[in-house]
Amino acid sequence: MKIKTKVAMISALVFFVVSLSFSTAYTFEKDLLDFARKTQLTATLTADPTSYQGLCPKIITFKGRITLLLQPTIEMIPVTLQYRLIRDDGIASDLKELVFKKAGTQEISIPWSFPNDYKGNVMLQLRIGCPLGALCPHPIAESNKVFLLIDCVKFKIPYQRVPIGPIDIPLIP
Repeated sequence: MKIKTKVAMISALVFFVVSLSFSTAYTFEKDLLDFARKTQLTATLTADPTSYQGLCPKIITFKGRITLLLQPTIEMIPVTLQYRLIRDDGIASDLKELVFKKAGTQEISIPWSFPNDYKGNVMLQLRIGCPLGALCPHPIAESNKVFLLIDCVKFKIPYQRVPIGPIDIPLIP
């Protein structure tokens, strides 16, 4: 009888913890989505250079401006935004964070290495930061798309002739 009582108590405790954890995650996600609806988040993106032909890998520097505006009814608390660059083919840069202590605009700079040819768009994706393990919404804002054209040129070894007598034999260094 004692074992059944202990099993029942442990089962009840596990159910309570799981329910509480689901409830907290649900409340957090609901609050986060509510906050996202009451904010205006915009971003612009530029790249330098946007066109390149030469040896690779080539590092392209992306510069962005991220603006966070809040409705007057929202109390400003530090807001952590997560952002990353994403290409048309789905390849994404590392996720970075930016903290807004007040509404306004902040500038970012992201160097990104391109080891191979690339022709396509790159944009900035933004979302409100989520604590580890919390349910996060999909990206809530995206920047304009920047078109890139990267043409990697293959390096060629120069050909050289070395005279060794009456016959020239090509010598490759």
